[in-house]
Amino acid sequence: MRFTPDNHYIMGLWLAARDDKGLPRMDAAIFARDTRVNKNVCLQFRTSDGSCRFAYAGSVVENLLNENLLGTPVNNIYSDRELADLDRMQAIKFSHPLIIHSLSSITTLAGDKIQVEKLQVPFICAATDEIIYVIGAFVVGQPISDADRAGMKDRKLKSRTVYDLETLKPIDHELTFPAPQGKTSAKPVSRAAE
Repeated sequence: MRFTPDNHYIMGLWLAARDDKGLPRMDAAIFARDTRVNKNVCLQFRTSDGSCRFAYAGSVVENLLNENLLGTPVNNIYSDRELADLDRMQAIKFSHPLIIHSLSSITTLAGDKIQVEKLQVPFICAATDEIIYVIGAFVVGQPISDADRAGMKDRKLKSRTVYDLETLKPIDHELTFPAPQGKTSAKPVSRAAE
């Protein structure tokens, strides 16, 4: 697995908490308190009604999306045309946990073009026994500037790789983008966070 240094660090925290080849049991606050990554991560959980919400979002994530995300349903940051694809992705990742790595090109409201790497890693929340995803979102190749923090105008998914939880190897999956040869993948989700 090759990630930006900070997403590699998040993966290291996850691996250190894992005592077998399944999901680790972790304190969700570990990511919010860690000053190396806390500004660039968000935590997502699934509610009893099946919706997905943000339990935490760092300042860089909120500034890039131009939203206060705490408690916000993930669907609120997507356009109507994207909701079916998003709902399908959330249903899959919470019913059959996966590690998901993606690269997107983003145009900010200020007109800057940046590339963002996202790593979605599931764990069991020690306080609730529920699955939570920590999502690291880091700009590739350049530090994020104040102009980038003005909000996101558009996002285009460039790639999405799905990893098996047990082997940590890439797998052909319906969420893979672009689709493996001879397979059909989910439509790419575009605009805000996947």
